Amino acid sequence: MDITLKGDCLDRGEYALTLFKIIADYAPKQPYDVIDEVDIGEIVEEDSIDSDLIRHSRNDEQIDEFLDDPIRFLEASSDSNLQQPQEQERELEYTIKLNHLDNEAFIMAISGSWGSGKTKFMEMFFNLLHGEDYQANGNETAVKFITDNKYKKDEVAYFDAWENDFYDDPIVPFAKMVLDTICVDQEKYKKAADTVWDTYQRMLQAKNDGLSIIKDREKLSDKIDEVKKLLRDSIKQMSQEKIIIIVDELDRCKPTFAIKLLEIVKHLFNVKGIVFIFALDIKQLQHCVKTVYGNAFDAIGYLERFFDYYSLLPKGSDEKLFHKFAEEYEILDNETDYYKMCQDFNLTPREMKGICSSFYYLNKYQLKDYPIKARLLYFYLLLLKHCHPEKVHSLLGENMQEARKEFFGQYMPSCLKTTSVDKQPFFTAVVENKTIKDTTFLYMYDFEKGEERVPRRYDFNSPLKEAEKGSLSYIIYPQDYKKDIGHMHVLEYLFTKIEAYGNAIPMEVKKEEIKRGKVMTFGRWHLHSEDDMEPIEWIVLDKDENTNMVLLITRYVIDAEPYHEKFVEITWEECSLRAWLNGQFLTEAFTETERSMIVPSHTDPGNDTLDDVFLLSINEASRYFGKDESRIGKPTEYAETKLEKRARGYGEEYPDAQESVDRYIERLQSSVQWWLRSPGYRSNFAAYVLDDGGVLALGDFVNIDRVGVRPALRINL
Repeated sequence: MDITLKGDCLDRGEYALTLFKIIADYAPKQPYDVIDEVDIGEIVEEDSIDSDLIRHSRNDEQIDEFLDDPIRFLEASSDSNLQQPQEQERELEYTIKLNHLDNEAFIMAISGSWGSGKTKFMEMFFNLLHGEDYQANGNETAVKFITDNKYKKDEVAYFDAWENDFYDDPIVPFAKMVLDTICVDQEKYKKAADTVWDTYQRMLQAKNDGLSIIKDREKLSDKIDEVKKLLRDSIKQMSQEKIIIIVDELDRCKPTFAIKLLEIVKHLFNVKGIVFIFALDIKQLQHCVKTVYGNAFDAIGYLERFFDYYSLLPKGSDEKLFHKFAEEYEILDNETDYYKMCQDFNLTPREMKGICSSFYYLNKYQLKDYPIKARLLYFYLLLLKHCHPEKVHSLLGENMQEARKEFFGQYMPSCLKTTSVDKQPFFTAVVENKTIKDTTFLYMYDFEKGEERVPRRYDFNSPLKEAEKGSLSYIIYPQDYKKDIGHMHVLEYLFTKIEAYGNAIPMEVKKEEIKRGKVMTFGRWHLHSEDDMEPIEWIVLDKDENTNMVLLITRYVIDAEPYHEKFVEITWEECSLRAWLNGQFLTEAFTETERSMIVPSHTDPGNDTLDDVFLLSINEASRYFGKDESRIGKPTEYAETKLEKRARGYGEEYPDAQESVDRYIERLQSSVQWWLRSPGYRSNFAAYVLDDGGVLALGDFVNIDRVGVRPALRINL
């Protein structure tokens, strides 16, 4: 029976065990061990050897006797009177035990395409090397092997090259990681660090100055040998006299960074007793090599000489992995059809997770009243948008009917195909791509007329009837029935809806793109009305490169609440808006997994509080937005509706203020005021941002209900 890595859905446990065994076979010793010695006498001079006679230390009479009667000779050969070779005449032989020829480091390459799960596998393999997070499934031999060969925590290191490629030169982060792993003694650490740095500077100078480096200087090779000796001496203190260094994501780095890192390993850290495991896409790395050395350079040959061991990461079972994603993202019906579509589009595991994550929002908050074919249809559209974005865009043209017919005919999944055209109006609708008002969608039984399959168009004054839900009348969203969408073309309408969910992919997929000023999605809130929940768009205000923590604020004013319910002296610590943000909003807007990513933040002024969700202070609003224009808060349709309703109520209560109310409502579509957490000039006032983006430190009454809310939070990527 095999072993299973905990958390692995791709059946890569046996592959991990094989890698473990290969590493264990690498013995950091001399290429041989002398284990015994026998005396074979002195070397015989060549001119004294009679090549025609083979005497085997017996005389001529014994040889003649053997030829006359071989059997008797053999019986007598045990007689002690026969001449035996003297001890000093025994044949001399050395018994040699050959190990892996490991005068240098052992360098492995595990290759897989982007999105194939390399990083997840290496994280699990990292734990396996420590003897953790695996199930042996009854394989006692495997248990004993792992137990006997596991490494201590400080003997295995993990280096994410991509997270460090903002350095111009990898020597700083990489050398620190290697020395942190190898050198426990502080004095040895300092000496090794100084020697490594000095040697590397000499290497760079040699590269720039050429032969002039040898004048009045120590030999560069001697300095490199000094580095290796220091490292070897420290490695000998390890329990197995070797360490493991996993280098991940090298192929995603800048080409210059990637090649420099390879050459640092090759020339400076190529030390007996170190096992390097590079997780990468070998094809992409070849492009990096050619980028640095030119298209004519033999990239394959370069990499073949660099790696001692090269292996392709097994693909594993995508179906099991999809089942895990389906459970995680609540795709609970017709899972086989969803998976088959992912197969048809040849998605990587990372892409599958991204599509399922996007579909989660669409399915849960928009398609919950639709039949299964509706959900299959929109899953298919998400796949088209992901895999063929440019092609889909080109098909929107007026004279592209034949191209659309060919394209949708080729990529239409089997679960959406039917033999009867009248049961497949979707295919006809997207090929013709007419405006919605000119397109016939329904083919169904008309109960009033008693006629079968009477073509109809949508009645936008009423939602779908129960009988209609079984047909292909699922193209239009229920929320859109009362909207004027008749002028829109079918494809335009469909992909406009899909676009809202295009960025709702797992954040680990795009974390390299998450930086100040970028817009990302996280959580859900009401966008158009109380009935819908759609992804919240956030602006990245700041990112800590060391901790991978980002500060976010909603892109729009997403709701409207008073700072406090009553007109009293109040601080942020006790106000009702803080309670709402960290209560109802936090619970309803984010899943349990999303809430686990939110990092509580200390807030001031006033008493120090710890909040998951908060408002910006006056200082933060001034600091993170460089100009007033960038601070202007545009409301969502949901927030605008709430604010307008409250303003009209105020106008009815105070008729003399109607003119001001009208101006306020007119501005609402473009901008609205939004609260800050800082107090105003009095203790029953709170500061806010004006509709022109200016910060009003003076503030206004805390119980005003016509000021919007832009939540802020920090998440750890």
